Amino acid sequence: MPFKISEEKDITLCKVDAIVNSVGTETTVLGGICRSILLKANSSELHKIIEDANNVYYVGEFFVTKGYNLSAKHIIHLISPNFENDKDYSVLKDCLRRILNECKKQHFKTVAIPKIACGANGYDGKIIETIIEEMCTGFCKTVDDSITFSLVIPDPDISEKNHERLEEELFRRGSYHTPNEEKKFAKQTKLFKKINDVGKTNCYDSIYFDYKSYKSTRSDYRIDSKDLKEIKCINDYVDCYVYEISDTNEQKRLHDRICQFFAYGRGRKGNLLYTGSDIYGEIKYNNFADKEDFYKIIFALKMTIDEATQFMNFFGYTFARSGVSKEDDLVKMLLAQHQYSIVEIDTEFRNSNLKSIFEKKRNK
Repeated sequence: MPFKISEEKDITLCKVDAIVNSVGTETTVLGGICRSILLKANSSELHKIIEDANNVYYVGEFFVTKGYNLSAKHIIHLISPNFENDKDYSVLKDCLRRILNECKKQHFKTVAIPKIACGANGYDGKIIETIIEEMCTGFCKTVDDSITFSLVIPDPDISEKNHERLEEELFRRGSYHTPNEEKKFAKQTKLFKKINDVGKTNCYDSIYFDYKSYKSTRSDYRIDSKDLKEIKCINDYVDCYVYEISDTNEQKRLHDRICQFFAYGRGRKGNLLYTGSDIYGEIKYNNFADKEDFYKIIFALKMTIDEATQFMNFFGYTFARSGVSKEDDLVKMLLAQHQYSIVEIDTEFRNSNLKSIFEKKRNK
């Protein structure tokens, strides 16, 4: 039976290969699911990992740890998105899509999924249940029916206690508000029905899970020849690319992503001296830039293959022909699939027996 509603009411008691944990973005131990998992796992190491998660991962990314003292062998920790920034549930669906593919990659046979992101993240629990059921069922039918997914619906008393505790903590943090929950969820339910009725976007087939249906939401932005004449260094090119975007918040986020890509992995092993902004500060005026540096900027700015090719060509680099460079072939494949997650990029390089672009060391 590929998908079922679990009889277990507590995710921490599920005896499975993996469970999914929802990690918040403001206070990582705030949510009911995450708090319960931490208490049951009883591990200072796991607590430290989750506390540091927001310094390493972006919203929508995930990482896998062992199960510690839980009944589950592994825990998939998702940095959950927020409903306020995901009204059509597309980001959450994409998170689940990648988690399901990760379960196949890790050869997990039994996976328990709770109603993620329904607390402080503001999603409607009923809609989340429907999404999990439909996506898991579609995945098992079209991709891998050897995995059994279980939806864990918590005991109402536990949910109520978690909700009360959440409201109390939000109040202490000064971010407490009292919206009319019934009206909010009713509005979300109508929105979800409308989404499903338009073009049957809820069709989870093998193409959906194989990334091929994911196309860029914008047309390629190729810097024209007039602008190219004014560009003297990497920083000029990045500014020219970023400022084509009218949303100033998005502009700042892209600049922050560049620093994040250069900082990823640093400090955790204790053998790298600079932060991401320090290293990017060095290379953006062409002092130390090499091909791996360009890869990081390309992924951080979410470029398409054409945009990436133009960017590298301008500074004297190019993608090798197919079959010549495994690294170039992998980068082009990730760009074609619109894979821009730090974690996924790092994992794909390691799975391909290639040195990750994030492993490069710099001496002071």
